[in-house]
Amino acid sequence: MASVWKRSCDKNRRGAPWYCSYFDAQRGKWMTVKGYSDKAASEEKAIKLERDSARRAEGIIDPVEEECRKPITEHVADYLDKLRGEMCVERHVLQQDRRLNHLFKAMGVERIMDLTAARVLKYFAHHQITRTDDPERRTLSVATRNGIIASLKAFSRWAAACRRAPFDPLATLKKLDAKSQPRAHPRRALTPQEVGHLVDTALRRPVIEIRMIRTGKNRGKPLARVSEYAQHMAEELGKERRICYLIAVWAGLRRSEIGALRWKDLELDCPVPRICLRAEATKARRADMVTLHPQLAQELLDYRPAAYEPEDVVVSAVPDMNTMRRDLAMAGIDPGNRQRGFVDFHSLRMTLSTMMAVYGMSQRSRQAQMRHSDPRLTEITYMDIQLLPIADELARVPAIPLAEVWPTSAQDADGSSPGTSAAALPAGRNVGERGAGGVGDLAVGSVRRTQRRSA
Repeated sequence: MASVWKRSCDKNRRGAPWYCSYFDAQRGKWMTVKGYSDKAASEEKAIKLERDSARRAEGIIDPVEEECRKPITEHVADYLDKLRGEMCVERHVLQQDRRLNHLFKAMGVERIMDLTAARVLKYFAHHQITRTDDPERRTLSVATRNGIIASLKAFSRWAAACRRAPFDPLATLKKLDAKSQPRAHPRRALTPQEVGHLVDTALRRPVIEIRMIRTGKNRGKPLARVSEYAQHMAEELGKERRICYLIAVWAGLRRSEIGALRWKDLELDCPVPRICLRAEATKARRADMVTLHPQLAQELLDYRPAAYEPEDVVVSAVPDMNTMRRDLAMAGIDPGNRQRGFVDFHSLRMTLSTMMAVYGMSQRSRQAQMRHSDPRLTEITYMDIQLLPIADELARVPAIPLAEVWPTSAQDADGSSPGTSAAALPAGRNVGERGAGGVGDLAVGSVRRTQRRSA
């Protein structure tokens, strides 16, 4: 029979916990667990544990009820093992690990039945409120929200299918319609002049900053004495940042794709220079080929070291957003706002798509160069209409042939009413003719109606 007891060292200490002893019928031995400081509550716990053990041994207790009592972290660990067993990419498994553990901790989910649609929506509402105090700060985008919902629903479906939960707790949770929601972080493209300023600044800024004096009367002046090695390393860093921006603009590669680029992926000595992207290095996990602009091909040839290995990476690091913001500020480029659009590293990819459209490349060629499976991405998402030559192209449309301008005064020079001038009417029509649109039509029609009534 279950019982409770205190350790001898805790008998005279107030608030000391009681310990529960019960017989585990499933294991066939006595078990001891820590109870509460209240004796009655500890006795209830010991009796319940012994009764549940006996019911499990007889097969009476529902295993789903037992699974619901486990900590949510155990279920997440089993779910990640299931993803690895299905040969999912390790990067995806790590992303789900970070996302699920972070979300459950933020939402206060300790057991699997604590996960409800209402709790998820409450988390979204709080997350939006706390991040929209500054209208210029990034808010949670619709794509991010839908990604979170997809991860949570995949986990809840797995839990229900494996009898970790009696039902799917997130069956009623729906994704948002991305088309009906405003973009949380709109982007804008750079002009060719702005790209030139950015690339030039990226080359010069490391040398300027390493020579900048921070204190004293010469503060803010590039007069500091530096070693030749430090000067050389700053120059190399500037060249690396410069080539990163050029690759992003002319090849349209993403940040991760540039970081994974190796010299063996570049074919610079062939008649048509190109980049052969490896499937594991691309976002779509698809081996693609990107044609290089002659300017970028020459820049890469000049940047490539004389003694290089095919497995060597092209760049050791891609500029992060803090680095790019400093480059934009020194170049005098507006970082943007929510109305016009922000400038970030991915804006360079939009810049490529916009430049190709401005200079008349066909839609299919632009889609292939951007590596888009859907042409709407090329024409809508990665297009900055503010930079399109709409005014110049509209001006090339022939003008509409119009008649002589209608008089604006109350009466013409000959005393006629506005709209009855013969010069203002189409050729071959008189004022009194039907269809001319003047007062003559009204007068003739009125006389005829009067004659019909008198008859």
